[in-house]
Parts: sequence; C-alpha cells; structure tokens
Amino acid sequence: MGNDISGEVRDRGTVVQVHQVHGDILLHKGAPRRGWITSTRVRLVAQAIMAALLVCGEQYALSVSADTTVPAGENVRPFGIDEDVIARLVADKLNMCVEEAVPVPVNCPQRHTAPIRGTVAWGLAGDPRDGMRIVWHDGRVIASGSAIMTLWYHGGDDFEVIPVRFTTNVRWRGQETSVEDVGPIISGGPGALEHGRGLEPTREVIREAIRFKFTECMIEEVSPMDGRCPHATGAPFHRNVRWNLHGDPAGNLDIATDQEFGLVRVTAGYSMTAFFRDDGIHDGPLPQFSLLSGTYVATLVPTRNGGAVVLNLAHQP
Repeated sequence: MGNDISGEVRDRGTVVQVHQVHGDILLHKGAPRRGWITSTRVRLVAQAIMAALLVCGEQYALSVSADTTVPAGENVRPFGIDEDVIARLVADKLNMCVEEAVPVPVNCPQRHTAPIRGTVAWGLAGDPRDGMRIVWHDGRVIASGSAIMTLWYHGGDDFEVIPVRFTTNVRWRGQETSVEDVGPIISGGPGALEHGRGLEPTREVIREAIRFKFTECMIEEVSPMDGRCPHATGAPFHRNVRWNLHGDPAGNLDIATDQEFGLVRVTAGYSMTAFFRDDGIHDGPLPQFSLLSGTYVATLVPTRNGGAVVLNLAHQP
C-alpha cells in the first residue's frame, strides 16, 4: 500500500495530490479570491487528511505485524520477474552453503548445535528447487522452500540427515539480481511445500535401493562402518574385517513418506556379522566375530527417474 503525493505551487497556494483522492486539496491559501475555500475549511481538510494518513499508517502497521515469516504474497506479479532465475540463484546459494566447514554457516539456513570436534562436511541431497514457492511482496521477491542437507562430523564417523526450511528476500534487479542470504525458517513456516510431489518411489524400488546400500556397506573392511552404514556407537575400531549379511534386510518394511521434504523413511530389521582377521596392529588375540543386529532406519531421497537413493542406514540402539 502506498500514498502518492505530488505538489505544485500556484498563485492560489500549494496543491497536494494524494493517491485515491480526486481533485486538488489546498493546504495553505494564496491570495484571496472569490470562490476559494476559506482558511477554516483548509484546516478541516488538512485535519481530515492527517487523520486519513494516520488510519492508513495504522492499517499498514497491522498488516506488517500480521505477516508471518513467509508472507502470502500479492495478487499482481511485478513486471519482468523471472521465477526460474530466482529459483536457480537460491539453489546456487545453497550449494555454496554446503561448502562451509562450520556447524552454523553465516547467511545460510543449516544449523547444528551439538558439540563437534574439528570441522564438518555438509552435503545437499536432491534439488532444493522442487516445491520452492516464490511470491512477491512490497516490491521484493520471497523464495521459500525445503532442502535436504547431510552432515559429516567426528572425522566421518557420525552422519546425519538434516531437513532444512529456508527463505530469502531479494529485490528483483533483472540480470543484476543476486541472493546473498538464505535464512532458516524457525517457526510458522511455509507449510507443506510437497518437495517430493510426484516422486514417490514404489515399494520394490525402495527395496532395491536398500539392498544396494547394504551391499555397499559390506564392502568396507573396517569395523565400525562409516556413519552412513549401521554401526554401534563406541564400538572399538578394527581393520581387516569381513562382513556377512544374514537374510534380506528389505524383506519386511515399514515405510513413511515426508511430503514436505520429499524424504522416505524405512524401518526394518537386519543382522550382520563382522569377522576379524589379524591386521598386524592389535596385540593379543582378536575376537572371532562381532554380531551387529537389531532395527535400522533408512532415509531415502527420490530421484527424477523414478528411483531412490539411500542417504544412510542408522542403527537403532
């Protein structure tokens, strides 16, 4: 909402034009002529204008205070806005954010507050442009959405999948438009953006993706395996290990889909055995084997070709 005020000085006084007010409004009189309004009427009109402006100001303040983190937007699309360009600029900024090696990067939406020794390694899964909502508000472009970020820390032993809600507010400047800051949406977010709409993998696709991930994990020759594979916290480290998988870890699945972030989470049971061989490092006899079994939670992200990628297999204690 705006009030357009223009003015000029005539021989009969200063004339001010206010948006949505037709005609001239005399704020102070010039040389007296017959037919012009009196000074009393000038004061009354000026007071009326001030009252109207105050009311408009109060309504504007109320409208601003009622805005949530992500405004609903306006009905009229500003001329020249290219929404694909905005989405690409936001995605580029998020790809820059995952290059940061700190738990809370500046001007980025991801956060990790748990104690972390040393550096971290962020990653971005899927395409943050999926489900991104772009609106315009008060002459600015607001892009909001969800991203799936991953985090390595503790030397690669610990791995987390961190869904992130993000928003940015930029002024459209054509080819000069840039996105410098993408912040987190802490609360009152954009609602279900359906990040993965139309990308739900079938049960068989999920099964195959889980089996493939377990096969990848079993190739490792260390125990415990890295953070993307099942491992028990605090287990002693051993090299020269051979892993065996018992049964089908994808035979009986409990599948839950998160439409906002486009994630698929699968809960199931599994059993693996690590056989230890002499690595020339440890003194004394090695255990013959170590059994790792119980429940795991697999987090998957759908792909455009109808497939799915397992981000991690988390052992549940």
